Amino acid sequence: MRNGTQWDVATAMRRGEQAIGLAREDQEEMKGRGITVEELDRQQVTLDNLRDREAAQNARGTRMKELTAIQDGVLGESMAFIADQRFVVRRGAPDNELRKAIGVGQAVQPLVASVLSGMDLIIGAHKKYSERLARMGFVQADADRAAALRASLTGADQAQEDGKVEFKSATERRNGLLREAIAGVYRVVTVARLALADRPERRRLYLDLIRGTNGRRQTTAKTPVTPPAGDGTPPEE
Repeated sequence: MRNGTQWDVATAMRRGEQAIGLAREDQEEMKGRGITVEELDRQQVTLDNLRDREAAQNARGTRMKELTAIQDGVLGESMAFIADQRFVVRRGAPDNELRKAIGVGQAVQPLVASVLSGMDLIIGAHKKYSERLARMGFVQADADRAAALRASLTGADQAQEDGKVEFKSATERRNGLLREAIAGVYRVVTVARLALADRPERRRLYLDLIRGTNGRRQTTAKTPVTPPAGDGTPPEE
């Protein structure tokens, strides 16, 4: 998993709830080895917070898609505007000076920086060659629209960049809770391995929570009472 763990949020939530539920039922055996009701309550709070963070992160993901769509829309509109402006100048300008000033012959890529550069040429040309452009059919509204499109594209790009920063920061916070939730499951399971050594069938319910952590479907051991090495038990430090 890209979050630095082997479990996704849904898996951690499910196994965390199961681990807490089992440990509450076996509280007599577990509390003697440090798994108290208070600790289980804290683990439950972690799961609740993780659930809320995941929901908020999903909402941020949806918003990021919306911001990308907005930026793409302004980008496309701006490129079409630049193409129209250059086409008229290319056909109607009597010399290369105005053509060069407005960017005729310069490629515009579907990238924010490239489009902004092309828009700046148009804005500059309208300021410097307003009279010549007016004779070709351009009006002040064309210059105003160029400035408005530039402002819209800049705003859309900034909003997306801010969204990316927030999304990354929120992901890190969510993943911190995820790792904490997973650690809680492992703590319960490893303590149960000791506390329930004389109840192998019951203990297996705990051990099964950390089997199959490589993303494959979990399977329950059929015969061994004590799981073999490599069964998902955390290595000793």
